[in-house]
Amino acid sequence: MLSCEVHIFKHFFLFTDLRRFPIYLSLQVGTTLAFAVDTTGSMAGEIQATKDQTINIINSTRNTADQPLVYVLSPFNDPG
Repeated sequence: MLSCEVHIFKHFFLFTDLRRFPIYLSLQVGTTLAFAVDTTGSMAGEIQATKDQTINIINSTRNTADQPLVYVLSPFNDPG
């Protein structure tokens, strides 16, 4: 069975971006950046401002030591 598992990992490794491979196996250490965004309709102006700031944050940290390993988006709203 071990040879089968090694075979699978070899193929997985060959067809995966080298930077992403350790992530799939939870071998890489890094930060997570989470955004919690109120998506209630009355928040339209704030939502657009949040989108703009999110894009700025992502672009300013891309390819730097501060670039998060994982991004999380958690939308929420007032269901009433």
